[in-house]
Amino acid sequence: MLRAVVRFSLRYRGVVIALACVFFAYGVFTLSRAKYDVFPEFAPPQAVIQTEAPGLSPEQVEVLVTLPDVFPQVADAPKRFGDGAAGGAPRAREKHR
Repeated sequence: MLRAVVRFSLRYRGVVIALACVFFAYGVFTLSRAKYDVFPEFAPPQAVIQTEAPGLSPEQVEVLVTLPDVFPQVADAPKRFGDGAAGGAPRAREKHR
């Protein structure tokens, strides 16, 4: 079997070279249109949090709202709400305690 493939390749060199060029061109074409993100994201994930807390200073809002309660929920937000690729993720609205 292998001997027949080698014999065919040596006899019809032009056909083999032409097929190799066609496959190479198809590979380059496919690679240029590939939508794979092969490079890792170097920036850490970030979230923008907007909240209303009448009567509190910005420092109090940061201490009472942002730091203790939000970060554990933000860590699994893509799992709960999706990554936003299909038209945006829904927004979760939380009330101030």
